[in-house]
Amino acid sequence: MTTDQFSMRMAVVETNAQDLQEAVEIASKIERQDERDLTLLDIAEMQARSNQIQAALYTASRIVDATDQTAAMEAIAVGQLDAGDQTGALHTAKLIPAEIIRSRVVMHIAIAQARSGNVQGAIETVKEIDYPLRRSVVLHDIAFTRAKDGDFPGALAAARGIVSELARARAYRTIPAVQTQRGKMELVRCWINTLTSPIEKSSALLGVANGLLDNGGIPPDASCEQLHLVNPSRD
Repeated sequence: MTTDQFSMRMAVVETNAQDLQEAVEIASKIERQDERDLTLLDIAEMQARSNQIQAALYTASRIVDATDQTAAMEAIAVGQLDAGDQTGALHTAKLIPAEIIRSRVVMHIAIAQARSGNVQGAIETVKEIDYPLRRSVVLHDIAFTRAKDGDFPGALAAARGIVSELARARAYRTIPAVQTQRGKMELVRCWINTLTSPIEKSSALLGVANGLLDNGGIPPDASCEQLHLVNPSRD
């Protein structure tokens, strides 16, 4: 067994024994960078799961390989999010150099914020995502989730944050469908009438139609039923 292999095995032993600081010290003595980085990554992930965030950040800072360090930072941000520290998770996420990974973590943070009722915070968090398409996807997801939970003002706030008119129109189709299914027609009419974009308004009205169809359609008017009884041949 080489010295590096022995050090790696000892680091694993200390990690499993929850003596993570000792594990870091042992791992730091591993001469081969790839083996040292992988061992430090394992330790950082364990520290993150144990909510030892500062220690995990320190461990991650000692990782040389960019990919391994990114994985460690992602694990730390997820650990913070799982612990309910959305602010800390966002701070850590911003330190992740790889845009794809950073965006993925930010997406989870924004969705968690929205589900906890902090829709405005979620909208601000989404701005940290570099690509407009990804931002639109997250905001649409937030709008749909808030609508399902009955938070229609939050759903509309998320939809308004979507930059693309077409993507925003899709969100406006989703929200009234849910509202109509729940018998909130008056609320739907109020905000649809404020829309100035023909694309957005037509999409929202289509959402109303979808909601009505899901509810079994529009109840027949009493006068129509009476007309049918008087003159059924007109059908």
